Amino acid sequence: GARQKKLDERAKRLANEEATKVAIDMEEAKFQAEQRKTAIEEAKLKLYYQTDRVKTFHSALTLTEVLKERDAQLELKELCKKLGESKDKAYVEHWKKELEEATLKEQEKLKKQREKNLEMAEHLKEQMKLRQEAQKLEENLRIAEGQLLRQTATEDQLELERLSQIDREHASRLMKDYMSQMEGNKQIKKIERLKEE
Repeated sequence: GARQKKLDERAKRLANEEATKVAIDMEEAKFQAEQRKTAIEEAKLKLYYQTDRVKTFHSALTLTEVLKERDAQLELKELCKKLGESKDKAYVEHWKKELEEATLKEQEKLKKQREKNLEMAEHLKEQMKLRQEAQKLEENLRIAEGQLLRQTATEDQLELERLSQIDREHASRLMKDYMSQMEGNKQIKKIERLKEE
């Protein structure tokens, strides 16, 4: 009776240990899957802000160029208006000179602006290239995410199969131990009966 109780307790302890190990394995698999998912989300968020900054920069640049051009046109228009209204010859000459200087200044400004625009165009071209690379990266991330999800599903399936196999083996082992104990008990009873006879 005491021996049987000890065997039962041992079998129960082994079963508990195995169940605990299986639960820990499953928790670890879930944690790893969550870590992979978090890494992908962070990469996608970083990519979104990067492309958004490029768009904002481009809009601000275009607006600045439009406002500068408008200011230059208004300045020239004002000079021409004053020149047309004046009747004094000296005053007219003065304004002609002013207009010539303003024109030269404007031409120089336009030349510099063109150079700056070319530089900006190169910069924007580089930004567009970066954007294309960012889009390509996002596409690669989408593909990688899909592959990862499929891989995770496969790994989860394999893990479930492994755990099921462990359960089956454990149940089989417990059954064998139980049968062995039963057989042992029969033998002991048989020997005791023979002794009594």
